[in-house]
Amino acid sequence: MPRRCGIDTSILVRLATGEPAQDFDRVVAALTHLVEVEHVALFASHMVIVEAYVALQHHYAVSKPDAKAALRSVLTSGLVAPSGGDAVLVDDPGYPNLLFSLRFLGARLIGVPRTPAGYDLPALEPLVREH
Repeated sequence: MPRRCGIDTSILVRLATGEPAQDFDRVVAALTHLVEVEHVALFASHMVIVEAYVALQHHYAVSKPDAKAALRSVLTSGLVAPSGGDAVLVDDPGYPNLLFSLRFLGARLIGVPRTPAGYDLPALEPLVREH
């Protein structure tokens, strides 16, 4: 089984934007070496992908469709993959935009019911154990 290594938000944003240009080629070469020579499986966690999605929009003025397209391009390039299939516990009902983004990234969403007082703790405990 290959070693796995996660990348952080700044690397994912750099791969999506190509900026800063003076570092881009060096970063791609280093990551390519890890993947092709050292057989390391690089991944981006769901949190990193969501953070990159927000950073692209708010710090780089990239539209939502273009941010999604840029991340999709990086995450399907063969260099870095989403950590896909991970279970993510979410509010039920939850924020639709977040739920859409997590589904887009391959997460298995597990709804955690809420009561008027907050999370339904008796329902949450078995979900945490199971997932």
